[in-house]
Amino acid sequence: MVEVIIESFNYNTGIGEGRTKNSGRSVILLLNNYKTGNETPKSNPGDSVWCVLSGSDGNKLTASEIYNRPDERMERFLAEFREHFANLKGGPMNGEMLIRSDGKVCRITEVHCDKLQPCGNDFFAGRDFSVGYSGSLEQSIPISTLELTGELREARFWTWRNFSPEAHNGFTFEAKVRVWRET
Repeated sequence: MVEVIIESFNYNTGIGEGRTKNSGRSVILLLNNYKTGNETPKSNPGDSVWCVLSGSDGNKLTASEIYNRPDERMERFLAEFREHFANLKGGPMNGEMLIRSDGKVCRITEVHCDKLQPCGNDFFAGRDFSVGYSGSLEQSIPISTLELTGELREARFWTWRNFSPEAHNGFTFEAKVRVWRET
């Protein structure tokens, strides 16, 4: 889930355009269900809406507004999680980016003492800033073959919306992470 700043909106079609707040990526908004309970629809230029990214149309992402917006605890968690990952020190951590020797960019899946396993896709963000992974694993590579690039890149994570584990309650968000390079 990402916060999108509205740039334009058509009430008749429920379609608008905007940019993601964190990365500034251009987004096509599908706000057909923009009314949330008794709230006034937020659909004026400069307003922001919380959206689920649902695909792409050319160079633009497609996003749909969600009904269940993050509560204050969730907002605090997102800010703290992003701050935590943007300021990590030391060796590689789960969820960070890795540029492989063949140029392929992936994520660090699991760190084991002197080796790590690359290339995960789905990373769960725990309330304690732990990061878990689900999916297939590739062969381990030695940590000694990595160097920190000094770059930060946006990476996707998910957790339970408002910390409530239940069906259809996943919450996807982006956070900047360090980038490592395999030498």
